[in-house]
Amino acid sequence: MSTRTIYIMRHGRTVWNEEGRLQGHKDSPLLPESIDLVHAMAEFFRDKEIGKIYSSPLRRCSATADIVSDVLGLPFARDARLMECAHGLCDGMLLSDTRASCPDYYAQWEKDRWNTAWPGGESYRDVFLRAQSFAADLNRLPGGGDVQAEIPDHERRDCEGENSRAASRTGTGHRPEGCLVIAHAQVNMCLVGALLSLTAAEILDLRQKNGTIYIASENLLRKVEFA
Repeated sequence: MSTRTIYIMRHGRTVWNEEGRLQGHKDSPLLPESIDLVHAMAEFFRDKEIGKIYSSPLRRCSATADIVSDVLGLPFARDARLMECAHGLCDGMLLSDTRASCPDYYAQWEKDRWNTAWPGGESYRDVFLRAQSFAADLNRLPGGGDVQAEIPDHERRDCEGENSRAASRTGTGHRPEGCLVIAHAQVNMCLVGALLSLTAAEILDLRQKNGTIYIASENLLRKVEFA
């Protein structure tokens, strides 16, 4: 099986990012100063043989995808499975206010971060299942791919931090066109986990900031960070 490189980037920084609000399935406009950064990230992909672009339908992602699409001259497809974790009753709240508002949630979250859902919202596991479904579809694109999605357990495998290797899935032959996915922090972490068969603990250890691109290819995870 030939390998496909998957590039995963986060949307540009928003007003609510700046304010420290949970965005979830609500939305907030991109900050004007984040536009230049998104353009710089788009330039990174000019020579990467990107064949398809996928985006969360939430406006902060589709606005980011609009810029990248224009730079690359390539349309993008929206996929609801790439939407951010739904924070339910806490969508739009200041993160600093949620601990006092949802003490039962945080008490359970401290015991089980993976399976604990926000009040009226989703858990990391819920988001992972969406990302897993999306990753499986990437594997079915013409030309094959290097995707192998499975629900992770909590046993930590041997790894090298953010250069974690998954179970061997290498192959030979023509390399299919790469894919670019533009989504949200928690979704991207779960998508990386599905692509590289990371455990739940490894996924929760991942961190993504604005201006970061994950590259998942040939069983390796690399990062490119933009200042």
